Amino acid sequence: MKLMPDVAIPQHPKTTNSIQTLKGDIAMYMSRDIMHCKPGKTKELVSRFKKLSAVLTKMGYSPMRIYTDVSGEHYWTVVIEQDISKIDDMAEMSRKTMTDPEVAKAMEGYHEYVVSGKREFYKREDA
Repeated sequence: MKLMPDVAIPQHPKTTNSIQTLKGDIAMYMSRDIMHCKPGKTKELVSRFKKLSAVLTKMGYSPMRIYTDVSGEHYWTVVIEQDISKIDDMAEMSRKTMTDPEVAKAMEGYHEYVVSGKREFYKREDA
């Protein structure tokens, strides 16, 4: 007796372990921002980061991956991840985006939603 019907498993083309940034560099690091929101403000912060990701992608940066908590130490948590080729790229991105009007518009007032946050960097070991 079969418990599950035959399921076709999609075949993926051969790929390498390298992840490229939009600029074509190999992403060797991942930046992770973890933000704890005020109660009920997660959706608003996610909306801001979706807009920011679209602006940054147009500027040539890697798109952001945006996550919200399902369980964990804190409720109302938003996590943003982005692949970068080197740590210095984050400083360059900050310099360029701080004066950009589209970035300012996308993130206007976001501090109203956040209680605390932190940024972490991780080095890829599989590249």
